[in-house]
Amino acid sequence: VYAKPHEFHILVTVGLALAVQELVILQWGPLGDSVAVPDLLQGVVMWGSFVYPKYRLFVIGFTAVLAVGLWWVLEGTRLGSAVRAGSESTEMVSLLGINVFRIFSLVFALGAATAAIAGVLAAPIRGAEPFMGIEALGVAFVVVV
Repeated sequence: VYAKPHEFHILVTVGLALAVQELVILQWGPLGDSVAVPDLLQGVVMWGSFVYPKYRLFVIGFTAVLAVGLWWVLEGTRLGSAVRAGSESTEMVSLLGINVFRIFSLVFALGAATAAIAGVLAAPIRGAEPFMGIEALGVAFVVVV
């Protein structure tokens, strides 16, 4: 897929997403389920007249830590410098003896893991249903275009 144009990447991604969605529907049905908030994070936090759910505060804090961690990986490590250089000039980085396609595969896996974490964190707030990826896929499509 790397040798194909970006439009092909988008079409493959949409096709795989639709195929996985249909497999989920075949396995568990088209209806969604609610997901309970963990017992430790149930309840609300009250600051004067401000009331906010503990779970949402946890999600905000967790995503902030995750974002800082990902930023550090991309800006402060050798892997991050190889990713940044490889995105600019794949051929040059390959000539330096770095396996760019292995690094890109690692970055893809890291992105998939981040998306999985986002799904797990969003499930208690929004529920889990087979069509929940369509919204994110539309936004991702617009960003890529």
